[in-house]
Amino acid sequence: MLKSILKFCQPPWKLGQRVTTEVPCCLTGSTDAVVVATRDRHLRPLCTVISVESGLVFVDPRPSTAEVQEFYEKDYRQQYKKTLTPHKRHVYRAGLAAQNRLEVLNQFGKPGMRLLDIGAGGGEFVYLAKQQGFDASGIEPNRGYAEYARNQYQIDIQVGSLQDIQLEPESYDLITMFHVLEHLDSPVTVLQDLVAALKFGGQLLIEVPNVECCKSSPWYKWHVGHLYHYNVPTLEMLGRSLGLHSHSVWASGYGSLVQATFEKVYHPEVVNPEILAGNFEKTLGILQQHTPLSYLTNYSRRIERVKQKINRHWDERQQTIKIENPQQILDETIDNRKAV
Repeated sequence: MLKSILKFCQPPWKLGQRVTTEVPCCLTGSTDAVVVATRDRHLRPLCTVISVESGLVFVDPRPSTAEVQEFYEKDYRQQYKKTLTPHKRHVYRAGLAAQNRLEVLNQFGKPGMRLLDIGAGGGEFVYLAKQQGFDASGIEPNRGYAEYARNQYQIDIQVGSLQDIQLEPESYDLITMFHVLEHLDSPVTVLQDLVAALKFGGQLLIEVPNVECCKSSPWYKWHVGHLYHYNVPTLEMLGRSLGLHSHSVWASGYGSLVQATFEKVYHPEVVNPEILAGNFEKTLGILQQHTPLSYLTNYSRRIERVKQKINRHWDERQQTIKIENPQQILDETIDNRKAV
């Protein structure tokens, strides 16, 4: 009963309200922000703001670090995927995504390199990376998914958060983070630890949702698990502020994602603040124009999105209906990619 009451109570924030945040912007230290959303995708009160100085979008106020850690260890997978271990269609979908990410990785990585995947989920990327010859392992905070990955694929997955696991300095050639950075309550601190674990010349590959994407409902964008929302300028600024050289930061997936490849260098470049010039105005304008009315009246986009979902579910069903073994499902994605 209490949850249903909280779900529909009036949030204490208003859209467009100028606020002083409890948590400073991790790029500039500024606490000057504007409210861009007052509820999450389940209509529960959640205040999301945009920094006036940087254009970075983030949740404020937010739970404590201990509460965030407990959420990911116990509740996140159940709430987000409605399951404690991956379904077959999740395995197939993750396998296809892993193949696309490996294509990016192969541009600067080679077999034998030591690779660490942060937020390894069900282990699909680590397994496929090992199949390509990488010395791959992973870290996953959710015990159910981590144990699933170990048992199904016989791969090295550590259970826990990055705060609990000590990484050996300068020990990895490659570190990957796919849809993890947006969940971290202290992204700068975590990335500092990862940079320390990278060898000089090592590469950090990051993928996050693009806050500028307007292809789905504006209600769907905001989630209690997404503490930060990045675009190209804010992700590039974050990496370069840590002394990393940005090989490329670009919008991919038809604008729905932002991918970045950073290199650990001996002599960091001077960070140019012009990276963030105009980002607040541009990002705020996009978010303000992406309204429920604009989404609901864009019939062609909604129809196309429904078609894509139907085609994806049909393909997932056809590819997995006769296969029970998750490892075999992933091996099929390898065979299918070779056949293309």
